[in-house]
Amino acid sequence: MPQEGGHVQAFDPVAFVNDFWEQRLVAELRNATDLDTLLPLLVDDPLEARKSYGVHNARYYFAKGEGRVESVENRRATLKVGDARVSLLIAPPVFGNTVRDGTGLLSVNDFSGLEAFNAVSAVLNDKVEKEIMPPLATSVLVGRTVSFVACAKAPETVGDGALLSFVPLQVEVAQ
Repeated sequence: MPQEGGHVQAFDPVAFVNDFWEQRLVAELRNATDLDTLLPLLVDDPLEARKSYGVHNARYYFAKGEGRVESVENRRATLKVGDARVSLLIAPPVFGNTVRDGTGLLSVNDFSGLEAFNAVSAVLNDKVEKEIMPPLATSVLVGRTVSFVACAKAPETVGDGALLSFVPLQVEVAQ
């Protein structure tokens, strides 16, 4: 840990996340995989989709796309993207490590230990809940077009329903 005046500074996950979001993540949003490329491959060959576009040991996808809202139920919106459907989380809570691990930009090796790595995950989830999701509850309505960049955990199998369930990092809703 960094030292200042002979004292070990404690890791500040909030400061880290704010810096990470502004300095690294925002710049990386444009490099997310296009859903028009990912979704057909996920349907036709899920293993190849994971191999080609999966991040963090192929367990997650970092993608961008546009879809029309077909339904809004509870905390999720179902979007039609091309011939496929995806789910977009539009209201808290955000659980798990999808935001932290989904971009492939962070590794446990970047931190002093699991405690710091997990603290970053919690702060990232909180940031999405407080900064990204609030306007979605009133703007993501059936029939509207939504452009987004998001992370999703890779499905175990591909079947009926939404191919992927996304946690948003950036969302624009056409009126």
